[in-house]
Amino acid sequence: VGQATDPAAFGECSPRSVAITRDGTLYATDQTSAGLTVRAFPRSGAERTIPLELDQVTQPLLAADQSGRLLELTPDGRLYALDTQSNTFQRLFRLQDAPNEISDFTIDAGNNLLLATDNRGIVIVNMSGAQLDRLGRIVANFPLAGEVVHPRGVAVGADDAIYWADSDSTFGAVTAMGVRPAVEQTSAGRLTPGEDAVGLLNNLTPEQVWTFEGTIGQNVTITAIDATPLTAYRFEVLDVAISLRDASGREIASNDDHAGYDVMGDFDAQIAGISLPETGSYQVIVESVKGSGTYRIGMSGPPQSFDLSEDGITRLEGELSEVFPAQQWLFTGRAGQTLTLTMSAITDGLDPFLRLYDADNNLLARNDDSADIALGSDAQIAQLTLPADGVYLIEAARFEGIGQYELIIVEFQR
Repeated sequence: VGQATDPAAFGECSPRSVAITRDGTLYATDQTSAGLTVRAFPRSGAERTIPLELDQVTQPLLAADQSGRLLELTPDGRLYALDTQSNTFQRLFRLQDAPNEISDFTIDAGNNLLLATDNRGIVIVNMSGAQLDRLGRIVANFPLAGEVVHPRGVAVGADDAIYWADSDSTFGAVTAMGVRPAVEQTSAGRLTPGEDAVGLLNNLTPEQVWTFEGTIGQNVTITAIDATPLTAYRFEVLDVAISLRDASGREIASNDDHAGYDVMGDFDAQIAGISLPETGSYQVIVESVKGSGTYRIGMSGPPQSFDLSEDGITRLEGELSEVFPAQQWLFTGRAGQTLTLTMSAITDGLDPFLRLYDADNNLLARNDDSADIALGSDAQIAQLTLPADGVYLIEAARFEGIGQYELIIVEFQR
């Protein structure tokens, strides 16, 4: 565009930032021995130069708002808007509690500022300078979906999805996140039994909807946990609640703060062992009772069936996680059969917990730490005699910790 195609037209390391307003004018920052300026290149007509305040020593960031105004954001958090009549920038406000370093900014459909920051992820600020929310779980490196390390650029798509470029020189990634609510709830996706998923709750998205297909009599456990770690910039946990509804929207079950043994967080939620009343589509609503951040959600798969080994020793392996804190195993037993069930931790830090149920879901036995001190914190139900022929369910759970375990069932022959 005019002289802008010639690198010599700009000072060294310039421009740092460019923006295009609704009328097609291209703006670019410039720094030369004469000082800091913003240069305007209209579609037609001559280039013009816009002076910046004398105390500015670093090139600012530029973006256009929804009305077509050019905005200027300084490194210390001052926001200006260009008055095209006077060809000067007019100060709007200074960010409250400005982040340490702002790499980029843009404007969303609600005319809020989205800041790519070095120490707070993606920050959403309103036009009064107050922080509304933060996006992205901050991690040290190699981010997964919904995570952020050092965002370098941020943009908003036509569908209001937010994109940010992330890099710390060891990796490069572009993350897309949809945050626009539809009637105050966002469809988050489908739940697959045995697989966990990640969601995000904040001021813009106070609840999310997950769906799955179920069959009559299917027994499911649904767990939602806070997955955003406490940091120097996050002092409260995300308190989640979940609601299970049928295709008509009728609530079948709900939970705010779980009352189970296996979920660790006091403010996590779990609907445990619910039998689905009919075959069809179901919804799981996850909402924030308090706080914002990333959560993980999981729906248990069906119990895994196995046959007792003919040699009298059956070995199984499984794995527990925060969102799947228990696994169920089914076998067919005979009246008078005597078994010892031992659940041993393979992963350090896992403290196993065992439960055994009959076909009517009556608890027959449970154990946390075995009476055999040689087993340490492993769980054991020793020499239990089955009361009847039928199907039995073993629930391999944890008192604390996560990780892999081995389940050994030994039959005592008479």
